[in-house]
This record gives sequence, structure tokens and C-alpha cells, in this order.
Amino acid sequence: METLEKSLEEKKRELKEVSSRFAGGEMEEGEYVGKVKALSEEIAKIKTRIEEEGKTGHLRGAVGVRVFVKGELLGTVSEVSLDDKGPLLRISEPVGKVEEKPVAKPEERKCPKCGAKLREDAKFCVQCGTRV
Repeated sequence: METLEKSLEEKKRELKEVSSRFAGGEMEEGEYVGKVKALSEEIAKIKTRIEEEGKTGHLRGAVGVRVFVKGELLGTVSEVSLDDKGPLLRISEPVGKVEEKPVAKPEERKCPKCGAKLREDAKFCVQCGTRV
């Protein structure tokens, strides 16, 4: 989305530059009209793509999510798109056997000097002051 917005700003700058060149007499009217028309069409296309991206952007997080129906693995979301009826999810076939494993909890951090519990983001031990 960021690159589309940059492209839009670039095209708007080009349009202002073309208008300035025409106003300054550096460009013939026919050339000016042609460039304005082409740039306007490009700007409209970019705006449409930004709008479409905004409608599906929140769905991009669905890519890679496994889809189950009645406890059976249907597949994995591989692509998200949008049509006039709403979002479409492309689901790829499951590959191999899927095994569910519990996610291990991260080990609790402890001070190497005194053994006190440390917060995840701690830089010093609150008990003994050792840098960790």
C-alpha cells in the first residue's frame, strides 16, 4: 500500500509539473492535453488499486491460516482477493499429515548471579543490579 501511495504522489507531482510547463509556454496545447489525459488515467488506476487494497488489506493476515471443516483439515489459505460479492479466499490442498503440537511457553528468565526472576525486557536484575 505504501508503494501505491508513493506512486500516486509521484503522478500528482508529474501532473503539476506538466501544468507548470504548459503555463510557462514550454509545451504545446496538444502535448499538454495528451499528457494530462494519460496522467489522469494513471492516477485513477492507482486510486482504484489503493481502494481495493484497503478493502482486502485486513484479510491478508488470513494467508497461511489452516481451514478446518467439522474437525477435518480442508487446506490452507493461500491467496485473498476481492470481487463484487466480497472477499474470496483461495484454499490450497493440505500437504501431508498435520500434527497438532502445543506451543511451548518461553523459559522464564533468571539472573545469572542471584537467580531472581527477570522480566522479558529487563536489562538489569532488580535484586542484585547485575546487567543481564
